[in-house]
Order: sequence, then C-alpha cells, then structure tokens
Amino acid sequence: MTTHQIMKWILILSIASIIMNGFLYANIGDTEILIGIYCAIGLGVLGGLGTFMTRNK
Repeated sequence: MTTHQIMKWILILSIASIIMNGFLYANIGDTEILIGIYCAIGLGVLGGLGTFMTRNK
C-alpha cells in the first residue's frame, strides 16, 4: 500500500468515527463522548492533510 492509500483510509475511518460518536452523543448526551469526537476530528484533519500532500500528481 502506498502512503496515499493509508492516509485515505485513515480519513475514511475518522469520518466514520465522527458519525458514530455523533449518534452516541445525540442519544446519550455524555460529555465524555465529545473527547472521542474531538480526537476523530483531529485525526481526520491529519489524514486529510496527509492525503492532500501525498496525492498522485
């Protein structure tokens, strides 16, 4: 696997994590779930930047 593919999968998994944590937070309302959402957002930003920087030209 190339670095671009790895970064793309990290981005996809972090988006899925944001969605699932959002559903959990909407149903439960526990503030500890927000930490998971923030971590997924940070990982998504890093994955997006990595995907952008390693894209095929």
